[in-house]
Amino acid sequence: MACSICGGHVDRHYEGLVLGKHLARYYRCRDCGFLQVRNPTWLSEAYSSAMTAVDLGHVHRCDFYSRIAKSLIQVLYDPRGRFVDYGAGYGLFVRRMRDLGYDFRWYDKYCENLFAKGFETQVGETGRYELATAFEVFEHWTEPETQVADIARLSQEILFTTEVLPMQPPPLEDWWYYGIEHGQHIAFYTVESLTRLARRFGSRLVTNGRDLHLFTRKRLPQSLFRLITKPRMSAWINRLRSMPSLLPRDFQEVRRQVLSRLPKTDGVCSTTDVTRQDGWISPEGHPMKQS
Repeated sequence: MACSICGGHVDRHYEGLVLGKHLARYYRCRDCGFLQVRNPTWLSEAYSSAMTAVDLGHVHRCDFYSRIAKSLIQVLYDPRGRFVDYGAGYGLFVRRMRDLGYDFRWYDKYCENLFAKGFETQVGETGRYELATAFEVFEHWTEPETQVADIARLSQEILFTTEVLPMQPPPLEDWWYYGIEHGQHIAFYTVESLTRLARRFGSRLVTNGRDLHLFTRKRLPQSLFRLITKPRMSAWINRLRSMPSLLPRDFQEVRRQVLSRLPKTDGVCSTTDVTRQDGWISPEGHPMKQS
């Protein structure tokens, strides 16, 4: 069998039980170190819910990576451009980035959009995005090259997270990221395998060497990427630069969409936009008159 990233020879590396009952066989590439489960027959069971019950980090990731993404956008990209979150889940990150003033869109093939309704996109849509984000997505893929190609249709710049596999992979019971209790993680990357994957798309990898990575065509030194994404530096950039929130505009747009679908009754309601003059926006996004 050949490695799905570099085409190198793979060897069976581990066997173990996933979800307490399914035999998983892990194959590792001799060349790039990529480790992957072959033929994961339990995925329909593992994805009976799009979000696993043991993943308690949705809110934390949204808060933490929104600050990281904002600092990168302010330094490296056009902050007034368009952005997309791939594998966006419930849409919490998209909503947060729009609240911070960045035109993010939601894309996910499998999960329901709860927090960013009205701001979806499709892979086939025209127009390029400044940056695509993909947090905790790469480890779920059976065909990494195909999936990265999917994202590359939206943007050549891809900011993503996945835990780097040590060159000497730990036993199954010693590394939480294998996710044997939920069965959704089936692909594990070394820095070398991510480097080769980026090259397939004419990009290069910059990384913090642990869990945060960028496929980019920019001349971006590793040292600068690591500096920008350090929590203290990103917090400083966040305070120094800011964009006006899109929440008021989004509220008016979604309200207009909802009103346009309501039965038309003369004299009862109007789809005329509500202005913000002499008003403010409540935490829920509703215009409220100042006293």
